[in-house]
Amino acid sequence: MYNEKQGEHTSALIGPIYVKEVLEDNERWCKVNFRMEYEIFRAIAYFLGVENLLCDTRGVKIEEQLGILFSCSHNASTERLKKKFQYSGETIHRKITKFFDIIPGLTHKFVKLPDVYQTHVKIASDP
Repeated sequence: MYNEKQGEHTSALIGPIYVKEVLEDNERWCKVNFRMEYEIFRAIAYFLGVENLLCDTRGVKIEEQLGILFSCSHNASTERLKKKFQYSGETIHRKITKFFDIIPGLTHKFVKLPDVYQTHVKIASDP
């Protein structure tokens, strides 16, 4: 009469092992899964850690959090991320939301607005 509950997170390839495998086994895997080269992925993780914009949390390292975010670039659903990383939907949601919280701080650091009183060189030099 009652359906017995089955465990959801049963894969042997849990989040940290999956990210380690993608980063270390084949350089092409990082480009395919995270849409960037290994060195860039590591540099972003290092930068976010040094600037205290992101930190390792209980059981989820910075690299794994980045892996969750960059897996979203494949239009991955929460269900797919839960299966791939073996975390609850709430954990996936918290990690993605954390990135949206730090984006405004990153824009001030990396985005430089153009000077509205100076014509761009390409436009000024076009006859």
